[in-house]
Amino acid sequence: MVWYRPTSTSKLSDDFEDHKARGSVNPGVDYPVKIGTPVVAIANGKVTKVVKNIDGAGGRMVLVQHGTYKADYLHLSQIHVKAGDTVIGGETVLGLSGASGLGKERGYGPHLHLSIRKGGKHLTGKGNLDYEAFMKKENAKQVKPSE
Repeated sequence: MVWYRPTSTSKLSDDFEDHKARGSVNPGVDYPVKIGTPVVAIANGKVTKVVKNIDGAGGRMVLVQHGTYKADYLHLSQIHVKAGDTVIGGETVLGLSGASGLGKERGYGPHLHLSIRKGGKHLTGKGNLDYEAFMKKENAKQVKPSE
């Protein structure tokens, strides 16, 4: 499987270890991007769930099955896919980055939170992986989608 960056930046505002240290229920990595930045699928897969409300901590989110891995894309401002859609890594725009969550459109600062796991379920933290370390190990394409 070929893996891609989900946004136009490789910078992190909060890394995997930071999330684990504070006991995050869904540890991942945070990419600081402006609201409205395209968020693309990190690999080929299928959308398993879409949450369009902003009530939960993750705000608007898209959950995708990428082969044996699952990924959660959180805090979106817009969603462009629906459950059951097939996505193409590095090409399919899942939505636009935002700051949604905690019942607010801007419950957080603008960023994309990406969690990836093998095994485990959404919001358990079980099986979650550091995507930046995973990309290096898998020799992932460092493709940056355009804004």
